[in-house]
Amino acid sequence: MDDYPVHQAAELIAHPATSDRNFYDRYYFNLHPSSGEFSAIFGFGEYPNLGVKDAFIDVRRGDRQHIVRSSGPLVDRADTSVGPFRVEVVEPLRSLRVIVEESEHSVAMDVTFTGSTPAIAEPRQFIRVKGKVVFDTQRLAQTGTWEGTLEVGGEEITISPEHCRGPRDRSWGVRPVGEPESDGIRQGELVLPGMWNYYPMQFEDHSIFFICHEDDDGVRRLEQSERVWSDPSRPIEQLGRAEHLHHFEPGTRVLTGSVLTFPDAGIEVECTSLLANFISVGTGYGIDADWRHGMYHGTETITQGMVLSVEEIRGLGAVRDRGPRGPLLLRRPCGLRAVGARVLRAVPPLRHDRRRHGGARRLSSSAGGGKMAHGRHPSSCRRTPADGVRHHRRRGGPRAAAVGPGRLPGERGARPGQEARPEPEGAGRRGHRAQPSSRTSARLSR
Repeated sequence: MDDYPVHQAAELIAHPATSDRNFYDRYYFNLHPSSGEFSAIFGFGEYPNLGVKDAFIDVRRGDRQHIVRSSGPLVDRADTSVGPFRVEVVEPLRSLRVIVEESEHSVAMDVTFTGSTPAIAEPRQFIRVKGKVVFDTQRLAQTGTWEGTLEVGGEEITISPEHCRGPRDRSWGVRPVGEPESDGIRQGELVLPGMWNYYPMQFEDHSIFFICHEDDDGVRRLEQSERVWSDPSRPIEQLGRAEHLHHFEPGTRVLTGSVLTFPDAGIEVECTSLLANFISVGTGYGIDADWRHGMYHGTETITQGMVLSVEEIRGLGAVRDRGPRGPLLLRRPCGLRAVGARVLRAVPPLRHDRRRHGGARRLSSSAGGGKMAHGRHPSSCRRTPADGVRHHRRRGGPRAAAVGPGRLPGERGARPGQEARPEPEGAGRRGHRAQPSSRTSARLSR
């Protein structure tokens, strides 16, 4: 690549422009059949200043989460493989193939992603805490369909584009990775304080991308509310400030549903959770002290596998304090009130501090297929019945919804295995209003 005029700094392509140890470059993917049959999350990352690359796949199926993960030395940044994992760019910004070769572990896969919408640039995220740049990241995002095969626990699942969808993103920049650093003056500071909402939503002819990062006092530090049409000739629509209302399982941080409204555009989306995937456990996102993204595991490539009981790890959803590295992460496909395709990835707002957030008001109804699935499932993907689909509706005028951060039911001192004290209905508070961010979407280069 150094023979091409693509350099961004007085460095070889192999070296980032920054010497920050936390520089990373990552692929992230979601795959699911818009139902509770399974939820697959997988990714591959490189950490040039740490000399490490790693990958993971996490498949929730029934009452088990199947995880395979690999890590090895980074030699060539163009080599996007480690252990049984390999990512291939079939057509830049359009199609990618992800392979997990068969091994002694419980997951293997060969699937190809095809974008349903153009890839778009998300707003750049920048967080500085007491002099140190903690986050300085850029991300591109895209929704699409999947095709291929997925094998979980000895059962092969046919992945067809008619039923299997999901978003993917590419991100790079600076964020906490590798072995924990000394906090110094930042002792007690959260890595990502407040509430983080991330909702890519896919419909038949368009997708909606919603991001909202709020501080504890409700000030919004990062926002995105855009509609992207499948037809690339149609411009991206700015939907204005979005409002959110989240609902949780009592006494936990496990999200059961949300209502998102875009008053300026007259759009409201109701979502019901289909299947939780506790991605913080085993994949490198921070719960495990012995396995984090970018952590060095020696001069040889290693691959590990595990099968976890959902009942044993779901209690983490009730934990208030998760330590200085950041909150528990949860990913889940959701049923949308939509005509046709209904796909979304949701990160419930999970925090360490004593504030509570999210509305306690119940959603008006629930989508078909919204219950968590347990036990055996058919080996092929299938569509949620049409009469169980929640419809994405466009209203003639704006309609605001109660928003967080408010009070999270039962957060008061809950610990795994203990029943938390629930809060009464209606215990929410409106978030501080900030002006919606205005930006022009950057053009991405193939």
